[in-house]
Amino acid sequence: MADTLLHPTPTTASERLDAMGSDRRRAAYEDGELSRAELHVWAALWSDEVPLVNGELPWIVATLADLD
Repeated sequence: MADTLLHPTPTTASERLDAMGSDRRRAAYEDGELSRAELHVWAALWSDEVPLVNGELPWIVATLADLD
């Protein structure tokens, strides 16, 4: 069970996110409580809730930032 919490499968991630509801999903994102898998499930299932940065997913944009 502990491994499921650390590395949620798409099914457990979607079930957890679904149980949260829209406001709680957004709060969990803002508080940094969502795993990478949960972020991707959230974007796939509730794309209208995910804040975008210049039309892109913020966790993707963060990896593309030019640090010069």
